[in-house]
Amino acid sequence: MYILSVSTFSLNSSFSLLKRENNSVRTVVEFNLYYNDIDNQSQLNIFPYFFKLVKEKMGIDLKDIKEVLLLKGPGFFTSLRIGAIISQTLAFINHADLYSIDTFRAILNVLLYFYKDYVGNKSDILVVIKVANNKFKLAYFNRYYFDKLGDMSSNDLVYSVQELSKKDFYEKVREYSLNNNLILVSPNLELEDQWELENVGVNFIDLRDIFTSSNIAKASFYLNNLTKEDPISVNLNY
Repeated sequence: MYILSVSTFSLNSSFSLLKRENNSVRTVVEFNLYYNDIDNQSQLNIFPYFFKLVKEKMGIDLKDIKEVLLLKGPGFFTSLRIGAIISQTLAFINHADLYSIDTFRAILNVLLYFYKDYVGNKSDILVVIKVANNKFKLAYFNRYYFDKLGDMSSNDLVYSVQELSKKDFYEKVREYSLNNNLILVSPNLELEDQWELENVGVNFIDLRDIFTSSNIAKASFYLNNLTKEDPISVNLNY
């Protein structure tokens, strides 16, 4: 059984084909596209090439994709719509199970799956998502909360989100940085944002290279906290 995993929450896009083997999920092929390489049109055009590669070069029938995982935001409006259209269409045509996950939860899943021993319950976590050129969304999780994440379903994950301008974002980080045990985590901050964070002195984990569609799928299926969706209607979170 094959799984299509799609992450287009920003122009840092990723989509992959995975295969279930026994009790594990293995990556078959993955495309990762970064902000400086593409625009939304390129983001849309790359999907046919990906499917052609899967079908013609790898000999995999697209009808064998029986599960689809979609990252449903928060994120960039147009990018999220592109990912949703592709995911919903394939799930509908293939009669495949469509699953979704909130971007904040996906970030925490990847963090828990790959960095649990490093973070543990000794640090508070500030998760940051850049949702536009000058707009950020933040969610704060205390250290005790993080340690329980593996036992929580998607519906149990309750948190408040702040939407801030770039100026207000930096000010908020300075405020949070007074907590010496804070770790800031993000998959899509640009270099200038990271330099500013270094000036503030906050501990920062850059998930850009590890927050890929295949890793999101592996962590989320392992933690079993996805939401099953109707391919006809998925509510995205911009």
